[in-house]
Amino acid sequence: MGVFDLGILKAINEWQRGGSPKQKDRRGQSLKETCNSLPDRFRTCEQICYRQEAHEKDRIWQLLANEALPESISSWTVSLSMAKGFKGGVPPAGLQGVIFAITPSTDQVVLNLVEIYADPEFQKACETHRTAIPGFASGIGKYGGSQSEIVLNVERLVTDQVFSYGGFSSSIEDLAALAIGHRPSDEELALFTATAENAAVRPGAWWLSTEGTRCVLGRMAPRLTALRAEKSKLGGLILCARSATWRRAGDRTIGVDERELGDAASDEGTWALAPRALKYLPCPGRHSADTTTPTPSFHGPP
Repeated sequence: MGVFDLGILKAINEWQRGGSPKQKDRRGQSLKETCNSLPDRFRTCEQICYRQEAHEKDRIWQLLANEALPESISSWTVSLSMAKGFKGGVPPAGLQGVIFAITPSTDQVVLNLVEIYADPEFQKACETHRTAIPGFASGIGKYGGSQSEIVLNVERLVTDQVFSYGGFSSSIEDLAALAIGHRPSDEELALFTATAENAAVRPGAWWLSTEGTRCVLGRMAPRLTALRAEKSKLGGLILCARSATWRRAGDRTIGVDERELGDAASDEGTWALAPRALKYLPCPGRHSADTTTPTPSFHGPP
C-alpha cells in the first residue's frame, strides 16, 4: 500500500468540497486525524500563508477591541494574489475585507496541499481511486492544487496578523475634484484619468498596502485603547451595533448607527451584541437593569 490510501484521499476530497461551518469543523478534524501519519514534508510549511475573510461590523470590532478572533482549522494560501482574488476579490459594500498573514509553526500545519499535489504518487493515487471517492468532481477533481492551499489549525487571529484591509475608493470624478480643488472639466478629467492609469491607480475595489494598513491601525490605536480600558472597567464585552435600536436601562429607546457600544456604556454596565438583539450586562457587584429581548449575549463570530 502506498502513502496515499483511499482514506486519506477521501479526507482531502471532503475538505476541498467545502460546506457549512459544521461540515467544515467535522471535515477539518477528520483531515487532521487521517493525515497525521503522512511524512513531515506534507505537514510543514515555511512560507507566509494568507487568508482573506469578509467581516461584518461586529466581527471587525471584536478583532480590534478584543485583540483576537477565535479560529479553527481553515484554508490558507501561500499565494497573495490568490488571497486577494478569493471569491471575487474585495468583498462588497457592507462587509470589510481583511487579509491575514502568518508564518505557521509546525504544530499549526494540518496539511500542505502544495506539496501534496506536487507529489507524483498522490497524482497516481487520485487517478487510481477517483471512481471510489464520493464527490470527486466537486473536490479534488474541481480544485486540485489550483489554490496553493495550506490547511492550518490556528486557534485565534490577532491584529498583528492583519496584512491588508480592502475597500472602495471614490469615483474617478471625485478623486479628480479632490486633486484639483473643483469639479473637473472633460479635459481635466481625461488628463487626470490618464495620469492615474500611468501611476497604476484605479478607482473602485482596492487592497491597501501593508504600510497603509499599519497606518490605519495606528490611527485607530488611541480609540481602541480607550475601548479596551472601558471594557476592563465595566467587565463587559464591547462590540459594534448593527441593529436599528437599543434600550438603555431607565432611558428612552435610542437609534444606533454602527457605533461602538463602548461609547454608550454607563457606569453600571455595558451592552453586548446578540444575533438580533442587544443585552445589557451589569457589572459584577452592581444592581441589575432591564434589558431588551433576553437573548444570549454575543461572544463569537456570526
